Amino acid sequence: QKTTLIFLKACDNEYIILCHLIAGYVGLIKTDKYGNFLWFNPYINPACAYSLDISADSNYIFTGAIGMFLLMEEEVYLFKVKENGDTLWKRTFGGSSFEGGYSVQLTEDNGFIIAGFTESFGAGGRDIYLIKVNENGLITSNKELNPSSLGIEIFPNPNNGIFTISSKNIINEFINLRMYDIKGKCFHIENFFAN
Repeated sequence: QKTTLIFLKACDNEYIILCHLIAGYVGLIKTDKYGNFLWFNPYINPACAYSLDISADSNYIFTGAIGMFLLMEEEVYLFKVKENGDTLWKRTFGGSSFEGGYSVQLTEDNGFIIAGFTESFGAGGRDIYLIKVNENGLITSNKELNPSSLGIEIFPNPNNGIFTISSKNIINEFINLRMYDIKGKCFHIENFFAN
């Protein structure tokens, strides 16, 4: 097992670090702009940490997976904590099998969207799991997607920035395409009608 660290520059020119420690704890470390330790707060165990963002009110939001692998169940978790590390709220999402949240992003309505995977819902196997929550972490919508069932193909993959997206099953629908880089930042938005 390893220690995972995800760094993010905070609004106050300090740094917040999401960490998944060897002991199974997920926590936050805050440093000043020079890297000097300010505080550490453990939040959840056993869990994995995958993504960290800053909320519209300058607090921290993070996601990952919580649960017992040996008991064959894990859920997506979402925590919101104050700048001093105190927990504002925590939420879990999932079913009777494995789920995990790989990315959390602030949305235009000051809520959050979580992208991850589910084995409890969808077409079977490991499907894409999208969860949209409001600023209080309450679900406004969720969706399970199986890209192969949609007939979506991206080629060539990997690519040099020029690629084709095709689907045989999405026709006569309005499409809002958003492309994200490896850091989860949206770099391209396009709206079109698929026919």
